[in-house]
Amino acid sequence: MASEALLLEDIDAFYGDSHVLHRVSLRLGQGRLLGLLGRNGAGKSTSMSVTVGLLRPREGTVAVFGHQVTGRAPETIAAHGVALVPQGRRIFRSLTVRENLVVAARRPRGAAPWTLETVAELFPRLRERRDQIAASLSGGEQQMLAIGRALMSNPRVLLMDEPSEGLAPQIVAEVMTTIRRLKAQGLSIVLVEQNPKLVFDVADDILILNSGRVVVDAPADELRRSGADLRHHLGVY
Repeated sequence: MASEALLLEDIDAFYGDSHVLHRVSLRLGQGRLLGLLGRNGAGKSTSMSVTVGLLRPREGTVAVFGHQVTGRAPETIAAHGVALVPQGRRIFRSLTVRENLVVAARRPRGAAPWTLETVAELFPRLRERRDQIAASLSGGEQQMLAIGRALMSNPRVLLMDEPSEGLAPQIVAEVMTTIRRLKAQGLSIVLVEQNPKLVFDVADDILILNSGRVVVDAPADELRRSGADLRHHLGVY
């Protein structure tokens, strides 16, 4: 079995004539959490779009547990066990909470750990609001629903794009607690964030993009020990 849950290697990606990713490589170890950091426009969300098949790279390869999926359709990549919690949540606003979850359900071979019941155990508020229209939920509840919807596909690799965006501090803390629980269960996670403190609190490894290029790729512990000043890469002062 491949040691990497997810591998992006030497990815070049464009939007039209705009070259947005320059030879980007990313490695996510099995059962590890990779923090993907960078300023606005650094290429974080584009890297996620390439991973899930929403944007085809011009050069480079994408592999999931050793299976090459470069340029494959999103549904094919999802079938290999990749799920995305997108930036801005993008729930189905006109559907109920339960319908949002059911529409994403996928049962892999063997036992499916994520069902309506197990998602409700993780997020009790979703059980309480299962018959509500999703648009009526608070921002924090919508984020819980977006995570729950991704989990219903029973992924082996979970991509989370800015899960703290627009949330109150108390809700951010709840989301981060959830991420820690998922990591403890062995899920391989890429956490895309602009807030470096949130990422360093949970990450095993750190990758920083700047203008579509990798500028830092190191274990989180190593960066903590070195006391490296990363502010010029992150726009945080």
